Amino acid sequence: MANWQEIKANLTQAKDTVVEKTDLYTNIASLYIKIKAAESKLANAYEKLGRIAYKRFAEEHTEEEKQEILKEIMSSVKAINLLKAEKAKLEAAAKELSDRA
Repeated sequence: MANWQEIKANLTQAKDTVVEKTDLYTNIASLYIKIKAAESKLANAYEKLGRIAYKRFAEEHTEEEKQEILKEIMSSVKAINLLKAEKAKLEAAAKELSDRA
């Protein structure tokens, strides 16, 4: 009977490890998607800024408009950096889990 208990414990531990790894990799994939979306938003903001610059940025647009676009760019950069940091932490945890298994 002890062997069945040991087998059950091993299977339970294996299941828990699989669930933990699945959750971790799901979170990493989710962050990857969020990072790509934020990078796309940043690229769009840079594109807007480039259009404005091309159309004589200083002459045709108010200081308020320029400041709003620059705020959007800085906000996107900060969001991307935070997401990348969180993703790096999860990848480190995933590597640690893989090393343990």
